[in-house]
Amino acid sequence: MIKQALINEIIIKNKITDYLFSKGIFPSTKVFGNRVKYCCPIHKENIPSFTVYIGDDNIENYFCYGCKSGSSIITLYSALEGLSFKDTIKKLGQGIDISDEAELDLTIRKMKEYVKNNYVKKDETDIALILLKLGSISYSFLEKFDFDQEVLDFLESLYKRVDELALRNDIETLEQVYNMIIKEKLFIKKSQEFKNNIMEKRRLEVKAKEAYDKL
Repeated sequence: MIKQALINEIIIKNKITDYLFSKGIFPSTKVFGNRVKYCCPIHKENIPSFTVYIGDDNIENYFCYGCKSGSSIITLYSALEGLSFKDTIKKLGQGIDISDEAELDLTIRKMKEYVKNNYVKKDETDIALILLKLGSISYSFLEKFDFDQEVLDFLESLYKRVDELALRNDIETLEQVYNMIIKEKLFIKKSQEFKNNIMEKRRLEVKAKEAYDKL
């Protein structure tokens, strides 16, 4: 199970600007306050539209206005290194020790506040806003189920489709997907299914432990 505290520590300790520098990717000459612009390393553009946002707490997120991709160092590292979400967490999380107490102390509210106050800008595109809203909802959903692997796999599958739409700049279909999730309460409908599956897994674990104890 991937701990949310580990994800946060990875985002805090791994700067997007440092990672890009290590790959020989440097910012354009135009730097505005807490925003640093690059030529996008994902879709190889010539005019810089890849923007790194640096929050007051020095947490960095990015959004590319060209290919419409955006998120944290985890998403960027995964894209550039060709790794899955899980393998990226393992790679960037090496040497980071997260205790159970730290996991309990950390809440999703902190991430929501950061996204709301530092990442969403009034002049950003509709696609960027939809991606950010979906990200916030998904984090809450993951937290609700204690970052269960089955829930994580479900969201990865969903976001694969979302990313494809964003890359094609298909705002109409992306809005339909967003409306399906919100208006048709997709996550609420999936909740009972995941609850049942998690309860069954725990029942089997208890049964297996009881059988082991009898040996």
